[in-house]
Amino acid sequence: MQEDTNTSRLFWFVSGILTILTVGWCLFLGYGNIERISLSLATCAAAFGIGSLIGFLFTIFGEELESFGKIRDAMIALISGVAGVSLAKLGQIRALAPVMNLG
Repeated sequence: MQEDTNTSRLFWFVSGILTILTVGWCLFLGYGNIERISLSLATCAAAFGIGSLIGFLFTIFGEELESFGKIRDAMIALISGVAGVSLAKLGQIRALAPVMNLG
């Protein structure tokens, strides 16, 4: 029981520190402009939400796997497709590098 309490305290301590650092980073990115600060906070919140959803989908097992497994497989296919298209475009950009004196 004591170990669970220590683990819980450590979790909340690390979560609090990371939240403070995230808000500080957003304030730094905003340069004192409220619109930039709010956009950076919204981006951080959206990234957290998407990361949580992806983390949930990739760690499911048992009965949940039957209902969410197809969604996970579709996400893997989508990510693979985006990566493939990005690599294909990278080849086109590298072909232009001598023309544009990029190296």
